[in-house]
Amino acid sequence: MDREVLPLRARLAASASSVANIDWHPANTYTTSIVESPRKYKAREFSVDDFRNKVEKQAFDREYSADDIWATYTYFMKAVLPVAEKAGVRLALHPDDPPLAKMNGVAKLFVHYDGYARAEKIAAGSKAFALTFCVGTWMEGGAAMGKDVFQMIEDFGARGKIADVHFRNVSSPLPRFVETFTDDGYVDMYEVMKTLRKVKFNGTVVPDHVPEFAGDKGIRRAGTAYCIAYMRSLLRRANEEVG
Repeated sequence: MDREVLPLRARLAASASSVANIDWHPANTYTTSIVESPRKYKAREFSVDDFRNKVEKQAFDREYSADDIWATYTYFMKAVLPVAEKAGVRLALHPDDPPLAKMNGVAKLFVHYDGYARAEKIAAGSKAFALTFCVGTWMEGGAAMGKDVFQMIEDFGARGKIADVHFRNVSSPLPRFVETFTDDGYVDMYEVMKTLRKVKFNGTVVPDHVPEFAGDKGIRRAGTAYCIAYMRSLLRRANEEVG
C-alpha cells in the first residue's frame, strides 16, 4: 500500500477502466430532508418515520418481493459476469442505501450480510464479482446489518473481494441519520482506515456524499478537499502504526 497517497494504491486510470460500480435497488428514496449540522454545514438526512409517513408511495403497478428481485439480480449476474471476467472488469456491488428491507413497494436485497453472502454464491467464484463497500451505508444499518464495518472488511477485504471503498460517516444508525464529515460521526474512521490497511486493501478509497460548507455549492471543492486531507492523514497514521 502506498504510504503517502490516496487511493491506497495510485492506479486511478486502471481503476476507472476495470471496476464498474453497480447497485440493485429500484424505487429507492435516499433523502427525506437537508439539514444543518451543529457545525453549520448542510447534509443529507434520512428518517424512517418521515419516509413512511410523508414520502413513501407505491412505485410500480404492484409490490415486488425479495424473490422477485433476486430473480432479476441472478439473471443479470449470470449473464454479465462471464463477459465481465473475460473483459477484465470487476462488477462492484454497492449496498442498498438506506438499508431498509422494503421501500416504495419494492424489496431490497443488500441490507444485511446475508444478502452479500448470497450474491457471492450466485457469482460462483467469478473473479469479476466484488464489493463497492460504502462504509457510510453500512453504518446507517448499524447492528441490523449482521456484521459491522470492521467485520465486513476483515471478511471480504481480506479475501480481496472489496474493489473500492466509499469513505464517509453518519451521525447514528437508523431509524434516523445525518451524513457527516468523516471526523464528525459515530464511527472512528481511523479504525476503519487501519482495518483496511491490516487486510492489505489496495483499491480506491474516495470521499462520498460530501456535506456542503457555507458558500461551497455545486462541486463542493472545499468540502471534498477537507475530506481528502483528512483521509490522507488517517492513511499516514495507519501506515505508521500497522507498518
